[in-house]
Amino acid sequence: MDIARMSEFEEWEDKLQLKLSVLYDRLYLQELKDCMQLANAFTAPSVLSN
Repeated sequence: MDIARMSEFEEWEDKLQLKLSVLYDRLYLQELKDCMQLANAFTAPSVLSN
């Protein structure tokens, strides 16, 4: 690898890791919300059971 371009590559790699971290955090939070809604749906009294 060209030593002169090594810093460019490291900078690009750092930006990629930051973008992936943000993406994974958003996916985790969305999954958490979805799971909470699902759990609530199972525990909430059903309109049909009355």
